[in-house]
Amino acid sequence: MSRNDASIKVDKKMSFEERRAKVKADRQRFIDELLAKILALPKVQEYIKDLKQGETVISGVESAYDFEQSALEDFFESDASEILAVSEIWEEVREHLKEEFESNLSELKWFLRDGISFEAEEEMNNKLKDLQDELEDALERKHGKTK
Repeated sequence: MSRNDASIKVDKKMSFEERRAKVKADRQRFIDELLAKILALPKVQEYIKDLKQGETVISGVESAYDFEQSALEDFFESDASEILAVSEIWEEVREHLKEEFESNLSELKWFLRDGISFEAEEEMNNKLKDLQDELEDALERKHGKTK
């Protein structure tokens, strides 16, 4: 069970739609907190400072949203060891890999089909991309740039 699933306390009297809304709200809160943590990292703060001072120049980067969006993108282009050093990201990736591997081991036919060729690095990259997408959506919400 991943960190964000473990914190979900659901009232058994809640309807399915209410439970789904609660799970969605809990996930959004987790992602918002993760975004704040990433944006507060010294490396990310230094990158934003360099952008604001013109030491790093990227065309079209002018607003607070642009600075943070560029910094988030730069963070996810870092070495995997730097990205996974954020404990919440490591936990998300680790849980995803466990689920994928356990799924491949759930039945012999799946293991024979998928288990032998389980690509942990590819799965990790897929999960990181999904997290980056969720964080970019959170950044847009933060700056009122909802789609």
